[in-house]
Order: sequence, then structure tokens, then C-alpha cells
Amino acid sequence: MPNTTLAAIGLFGSATASSYVLFSNLGMSQYGLVPFIRGKVADVRLSAADKLRTWVGYYNGGKFWSITGAVVNALCGTLVALTHPAIEIQRLGLGSAVLGLAIVPYTLLGIKPTNDKIFALEAKARRGENVDDKKVDGLVEEWVSLHNVRYVAYVSSWLLSAAALAMNGNVLIEVLDVVYRAPPVYYSSGPV
Repeated sequence: MPNTTLAAIGLFGSATASSYVLFSNLGMSQYGLVPFIRGKVADVRLSAADKLRTWVGYYNGGKFWSITGAVVNALCGTLVALTHPAIEIQRLGLGSAVLGLAIVPYTLLGIKPTNDKIFALEAKARRGENVDDKKVDGLVEEWVSLHNVRYVAYVSSWLLSAAALAMNGNVLIEVLDVVYRAPPVYYSSGPV
């Protein structure tokens, strides 16, 4: 496979993955479970235990996809940096990769302590012990504030990958060319 084809696949993959990470997080932050827990979507009163259980379910459901999106973006951006003939696009691809992966150490160092406190309270609530509603609300608000910092990386990574894609110009044509050059698959339901 020629380098330009690999670069096109990298550009398309990086733009797709960074878009997914950014826009899925934006959607969830506006109308997802965390705004619901915080009473921003509807006037719903949840117990502290229900808030914790909901947050833990949200977190456990989303972490795989956010990490996977960041890793795919990083791999694709690195592929662009290694294979694209234009130095400007190489730099944009690498920048998108680095910024997309920046959420991992930030999450581990900056957000994990808050996550751990929420998980500990949820375990306490699961055992039937009392948990303070104000403490739960405070931790969820702290998590939201820390999570919002990640948008700097999300937006920056997406902008760089989108700029690289736009500067390349014909990446969609190249990706479709790879798809359509594959041997055809014929389906038959028997004699006609």
C-alpha cells in the first residue's frame, strides 16, 4: 500500500476518532446522565445512592469508548506524521495525536483521585451505609469541573485533525478508492 494511501487512511481515521471523542462528550455533557444527576436536564430528585450508581454506570460505560477514541486518534495521527508527504500535514497529524492522548495522563493524575472518591462512596452506598447528599453533589461538581478541562485537548485535537484533512483535500477520494479497489463480493440466492 503506498504511503499516500496510508496517510489518507490516517487522516480519515484521526478526524473520525477525534470527532467522536469531542462530540460524544459534548452531547453527554449537555443532555447525558451527569446533567441529569445534577438536575440540569429535568427536575428530578435522586437519592445520593442513586446519583452515585448512575454516575458509576455512566463512567464505566464511557471510559472504554473515550480511551479507544483517543488511542485510535493517536495511532492514526502518528500514521499521518510518518507517511504523509507534506510536512505541514505531518505536524498537524502528530499534534492531533499528542493532544488526543493528553487526556490519559490528565485523567490519571488530575481526575482519578475524584473518581476514586466517587467509587468509594458508591461502594459505601451499595453496602447500605449512609452517604451525604451534599458530599456526593460536591464530588460530581468537582468531577464536572475537572472533566471540562479535557475539552481543551478534545477541541484542539479535533481542530488539528480537521485542518490536516482539509489541507489534504482529496483524502475521501483516496479512502473510497481503497474501499472500491477491494475485490468485489458477489451474493447469490441461487439460479435466477
